[in-house]
Amino acid sequence: MDSLKAWFKIDEGESTYWLTRYWFLKGLSIVYLCAFVPMLWQLPGLIGSRGITPLERFMPRVLEHFGEGPLTYIYQFPTVFWIGQSDIFIMSMVWLGIILSLLVLAGRASGLLLFVLWLLQLSFSYAGQLWYAFGWEMNLLELGFLSIFLVPFLKFDSFDKQDPPPLVIIYLIRWCLFRLVLGAGLIKLRGDPCWSDLTCLVYHFETQPVPSPLSWFFHQMPLWSLKAGVLFNHFVELIIPLFILYPNKRLRHGAGYTWLLFQFVLIASGNLGWINILAIVNALVLFDDSLLRKFSPLFLIEKYELYKHRKPSAGPIHWARYFVCLQVALLSIKPVSNLINPSQVMNKSYDPYHLVNTYGMFGGVTKKRYEIEFEATMDGVTWKPYIFKCKPGPLDRAPCFMSPSHYRLDWQIWFAAMGSPSRSPWLQEFSLALLMAEPSVLKLLESAPFDDKKPKAIRAQYYLYTFTKSGEKGWWSRAHQGLYLTEMSLGSNQKGR
Repeated sequence: MDSLKAWFKIDEGESTYWLTRYWFLKGLSIVYLCAFVPMLWQLPGLIGSRGITPLERFMPRVLEHFGEGPLTYIYQFPTVFWIGQSDIFIMSMVWLGIILSLLVLAGRASGLLLFVLWLLQLSFSYAGQLWYAFGWEMNLLELGFLSIFLVPFLKFDSFDKQDPPPLVIIYLIRWCLFRLVLGAGLIKLRGDPCWSDLTCLVYHFETQPVPSPLSWFFHQMPLWSLKAGVLFNHFVELIIPLFILYPNKRLRHGAGYTWLLFQFVLIASGNLGWINILAIVNALVLFDDSLLRKFSPLFLIEKYELYKHRKPSAGPIHWARYFVCLQVALLSIKPVSNLINPSQVMNKSYDPYHLVNTYGMFGGVTKKRYEIEFEATMDGVTWKPYIFKCKPGPLDRAPCFMSPSHYRLDWQIWFAAMGSPSRSPWLQEFSLALLMAEPSVLKLLESAPFDDKKPKAIRAQYYLYTFTKSGEKGWWSRAHQGLYLTEMSLGSNQKGR
């Protein structure tokens, strides 16, 4: 009985978080880099002046929608791109994000610097339109906002000896992880019945947005092991959250180790961009200095030994942290109500700044994989396909590894294939860009059938894709389902299925 009591003993007062803060900020800077660096080659083709959904055409429509004065539209649609929407301005903001992320990575973190990074991420999440409509954008914003209060506002040092890591912010970051994990677990129980009968993984590895090479091997696993995988998923997302907020380091560390193992399995079995890296970074606050010193270099351990007994000094940042705690508590009411609601929704924000959100993933699992293949012709007789960076195309091409990068066009094509063209109006602009052989859009692809030459016409075929079985040739097999988009040329009217 005594040993059992020891396992559940409350021992938070014995923990310090110097190393936790240091590694959390390092990890957060890496996530920011994963978010900003791919923008260099993706944003020109997505929201640039010659892109699929140009920002300079989008912002006037936003202004027309709100149209009640600067205070209204800036509050409801917070982005620095009210200042400008030119390609030069967009790229300058990308480079600013990269430079500031590198400064944090180098240990030069400050509240001011982290605020600017958060503001840039917030700006791109709005300006990015449908390309940024993913739950992990909100998750990065929530963690990015809390990180502002982890360090002094004007001292550029991730290990500032005058300001020990604030426990109140550590707990708020754990609160974010708690909602992320539990939300993902509950949405599965309330969503697709395959999560209850343990068969979701029979379909998931084949039908997820962008499979990896290992997805094929996971798909071939026997049914009993796939069902065991679903049980492990339920254990991680429904049981582990009980120990995320509990103030006992053994239980927290165990929860952290389990969560990390789960994330590494997800990284191996699919391409989910940088969401898994962000989830790993979020989990670092489950580990205190007593554990992290075993994995930290000597110079950090020496600093830890010097500073670990320091107490925080009272000042504006000290009181700001408690104000943030109160703010998060009030903003958590709706996300918590959503968590306990049988009609739970996933990945929803209740304020324009995404400070406290509700999360979830794969509440429904697609049972069949449909793919859209765009084709072009020069003579109206011979048609050749466009090849995307990572999504399934040629049957003998192995699935790719793209994480921690995120190929946003490949993901949106996956969504578009689930419905008719009318549900994805951006396909019209994408088709026009292909007809014009727009260089910035072609850079989003692996290859175009006629390089940079304008084709005579394009069309889109519709296929049902399935993984091959063990012993069969190639990685994929497919069955033609008809035309998704009928033939289109410059000046013609496009019609879909």
